[in-house]
Amino acid sequence: MFDRDEESYDLGVHIRLTDMNKFHGNQYGYVTIEDYICHIDKILSENKNIKKIFMASDNLESKQLLKKRYPDLEIFTNDVKFISEKMENQNYIHQQIENLKYNKESYEEVMKDIYSLSKCKKNNI
Repeated sequence: MFDRDEESYDLGVHIRLTDMNKFHGNQYGYVTIEDYICHIDKILSENKNIKKIFMASDNLESKQLLKKRYPDLEIFTNDVKFISEKMENQNYIHQQIENLKYNKESYEEVMKDIYSLSKCKKNNI
């Protein structure tokens, strides 16, 4: 079920942006990709030994941006089908509901990300 069962990562990052601010901003605060990048930069400056990052995200745009921003790091992601193209997609909640209702693969994708994040030495983000 998992591609990299024995792989471990130096840092785990979970980026959720599509509809997070709209539905949970009052609870958790409003965040942007820049907030994530600032936090990652801080962790990288304090931990020079980080070479491998696992990133779970709800959107392709964030994944592409981080891979471009940190070209010297190995950034791993699971191949997921049920993901938004854009960082801001307030209609993504409807896609998620449909996937959870009718597509068991969406549950498997979530479990793959959870498992991969559990293999990280640091899960700060």
